[in-house]
Amino acid sequence: MESRTNNTAEQAALQARLGRLQGYLSGDAHNAHLLGDVADLQLQLGRWDDAKATLAQLLDLVPEDAQARYRLAVAERALGQAEVAQLLLAALVGEGHAHPAVLQELARSEAQLGRWDAVVKTLAPLDATALSTEEGDTVRLLRVRALHHLGDLQSGLAEAQTWRQARGPNLPTIGLAALATLHLDAEQLDAAAELVASAAPDQLASNAELATAAGFIELSRGRADSAKALLSQGAHQQPALGRAHLGLGLAAAYTGDLSGAVAALKAATVATPSHLGSWHALAWMQMLNQDLIGAEASLQAALAQDANFGETHGGLALLAALRGDREAAERHLRTGTRLDPQGVNVTVARVALQQGGGQLDSRVLGPALQRFMGLATTQSPTMQSLMARMMPRSR
Repeated sequence: MESRTNNTAEQAALQARLGRLQGYLSGDAHNAHLLGDVADLQLQLGRWDDAKATLAQLLDLVPEDAQARYRLAVAERALGQAEVAQLLLAALVGEGHAHPAVLQELARSEAQLGRWDAVVKTLAPLDATALSTEEGDTVRLLRVRALHHLGDLQSGLAEAQTWRQARGPNLPTIGLAALATLHLDAEQLDAAAELVASAAPDQLASNAELATAAGFIELSRGRADSAKALLSQGAHQQPALGRAHLGLGLAAAYTGDLSGAVAALKAATVATPSHLGSWHALAWMQMLNQDLIGAEASLQAALAQDANFGETHGGLALLAALRGDREAAERHLRTGTRLDPQGVNVTVARVALQQGGGQLDSRVLGPALQRFMGLATTQSPTMQSLMARMMPRSR
């Protein structure tokens, strides 16, 4: 239902047919069959508001029409009303209309709402191999996304492998992007690089997520300039892609551009405020820039997103230690240790307290920077020099 075409000739043909049907409808306004056909064409053309208006007319005539309610859900989700769409589709499933198309649209709505557990449950009855190629790709993609968001990387990788085996070189661009991102987060750089290398130039040029994955791979190899170009492409094509802004921040840090790094990392936290890694990377850059007030604000923002992440409490303990506030440092350290005894920030904060606060040994900070800024960034000669200058070895 959402397989809109970018083919100009096909769009023109659809538009022409829509015009003819609307002409017929003007003389037969209560024809339910005609209303359904018009709504279908409006959906195919992406004319969501028009489709909603047509479907409202249709549902006035046949309020219980399951297909019309499904079509309305498609339009609502496309207009950003995922909650409305989810309620409509859940009602259809509850009435026994658990058709693959309905389940897929319900899963899309749940994904848009960030209800990833529900996505997995909704798609569980569907066998991707029994569906059309397009529908199978949709199911596989939603499953990979859901498992990735839920942190079940191993199950996500297993689903990804099954998808790749099923589609081979015909894996769609959006699949290449999703799988490359998954492998990056699973710290499987070689697998991610292989996926990116298999992409055609037009695929890389047209997909923000794929370009961003390629940028992270370039950064991991110490090629900051090419990484910036790819990450800038991703951020330009999809401004809400927080991962692209995060990568730009890391690339700027690699080259020693502190102000550029902080600006890009702030953009990352605006785009995806729930991503704790972006807040921590920003806090570390602010610490290295001797902006302890800014780092405190960043970690407090991370704490507001998830009060049970031990590394955030460890970071706040470290900041308190650097300020010489031993009481606050010990309080945050107790909480951080309880939540994550082996946490990197917790360990660094503990060392800071043992050393009496103030400046820290750059060798102690290295693991924390690597944890939140990335290996390539911390291996940058500029970053190493910055660490030595900002936080020299204690005497």
